[in-house]
Amino acid sequence: MSILEDKQLLEELTERLEKTDFFNSSYPYYTIKIIILFCALCFVLPILLMSKNPLVITGAILCWSFLSGQFGMIGHDAGHNATSKNLKLNKFYGYLSLSFVNGSSYYSWLFQHKSHHRYTNIMKADLDIKSNLFIAYFPDEERGDSKIIKRVKEYQHYYFWLFISTYMFYKRITSLYIAIRYIKKAKFDIVFIVMHYLIMLILPAYILGLQTAILYYLLYSIVLSIYYSLIFSVNHLGLYPVLPNSKVTDTFRHLLNHTRTINNQPYLDFLFGGLNYHIEHHLFPNVSINRYKKGSVIIKDFCHKKDIPYHNLSFSKALAGVYRQLQWASHKEKMCGEEKFI
Repeated sequence: MSILEDKQLLEELTERLEKTDFFNSSYPYYTIKIIILFCALCFVLPILLMSKNPLVITGAILCWSFLSGQFGMIGHDAGHNATSKNLKLNKFYGYLSLSFVNGSSYYSWLFQHKSHHRYTNIMKADLDIKSNLFIAYFPDEERGDSKIIKRVKEYQHYYFWLFISTYMFYKRITSLYIAIRYIKKAKFDIVFIVMHYLIMLILPAYILGLQTAILYYLLYSIVLSIYYSLIFSVNHLGLYPVLPNSKVTDTFRHLLNHTRTINNQPYLDFLFGGLNYHIEHHLFPNVSINRYKKGSVIIKDFCHKKDIPYHNLSFSKALAGVYRQLQWASHKEKMCGEEKFI
């Protein structure tokens, strides 16, 4: 498909969506959601600090993790300037949601996320699918791994589901490194991250003792890591990857080929924070997240009429696709054209 044809498709779809309220701002939605989440967080944390009942403590840690995850979704939308017309307020929401509540640098996340939207699912360019020491997303990524690491990675499709519990630890360490390295641009990050540890770790240590505070923080971080990983992994993994240095001219079709929307029950939509409508998000990243569900009906119908793939799966089937890609990547075969795991 030519660049012109691709552009025309996107313009035609945009015209259809403009006839609805899809592009209308939803700034009050974010303001209300932030107030509710912040009040809930202020309610849950004191309970965690005061209670000695194991069930109450467990419930408080789960709620703490969930609320932090929901704040993370707001931080994500703030990075796309979807939460306010005021760019400074968007930045504040980003620092509040990611740097303060999650303890992970907003500046670092923004840098990585821009690469993800620009090079969606393109190997070695999309930083969201960059392999690390223990996880490889593509079999022909040359990292100079030792024989032992290569042997370990042959089982990554099994241990990945345990490995995801470390996600937030990895993000906090790497993002803090980037924030310190670019401290002139990320000075507010440092301030909000310090506030995070003062309130989420130092204060509990003063009240509960250091060991108990660390234990609660570790459990919270593990639950939050699993929460984020399960939500984000299904958006692109399991769809065929793009070879390095590939020229993507048909952006519209590319995004549809390499992104999926997850069919959910309403309660799961709530847990996903709306990001399960991920095709809609990649096509129109600056749109308020609460508009995607209604827009997905029009976008899916448009793709069907134009004979364009619209990847739409249940959460369980999408997870199966993730497993199959990890299994494929753990083997030695080279990539040959377009692979697909769903």
